[in-house]
Amino acid sequence: MVDILIILMYIAIVIALAATIWSIYRKIRMVGKTSGKVHGIPMRAIIIVITLTLLTLLAVTYITADVTAESAGHDDSPAPFWLRISNMMVVTSVIIFSSTIATMGYSIFHSARLAGKTLLRQLFCDMFILHRKRGKTRHKRKDSTPRPDKQSAT
Repeated sequence: MVDILIILMYIAIVIALAATIWSIYRKIRMVGKTSGKVHGIPMRAIIIVITLTLLTLLAVTYITADVTAESAGHDDSPAPFWLRISNMMVVTSVIIFSSTIATMGYSIFHSARLAGKTLLRQLFCDMFILHRKRGKTRHKRKDSTPRPDKQSAT
């Protein structure tokens, strides 16, 4: 029974990798049919850089994973492949979450500086979506009576 589960896990990993590669290839191909830019942003280049960065990060964390028996916490440890995969996923997740938080912090700080606000005021505005509207607001008439025509009034 355990052998069947292991084989199913290998099949699931292969299917996930194939779907990921197909999705990335399709996205790059679809963007490549246009100029590669969306609203002046070079999307094709961004997709390629993100893909290569993620693949490099996964490869580095897989190679540097700790697969010793002591890292598993018991003597009957699973195969080194599974130790590497689990360690790779944990370390990659930590790196991606940390970089996401750092990017969000930089974005908030940068937008506060551009808006001329203090950082705390910008955080408050972003949390509660408080942005000052530009220009005068239009007020609706409170009464439901129709407006008199200028021609019929004369």
